[in-house]
Amino acid sequence: MGPNATDLVHEIIPAISSGIPVKELSKIIHSHPTFSEAVMEALHDVHGQSIHKVDS
Repeated sequence: MGPNATDLVHEIIPAISSGIPVKELSKIIHSHPTFSEAVMEALHDVHGQSIHKVDS
């Protein structure tokens, strides 16, 4: 995916393996500023709750 893919994969793989729903996973605290924050924003966007998104 990119140079920081390994920073992001560890966020999603355990959730998929454990069957954690997006709603629950989005409640996990993510460090700021980090690439993992992008995962948090994507999870929030599933439910229309992302705050760092440019509307097109």
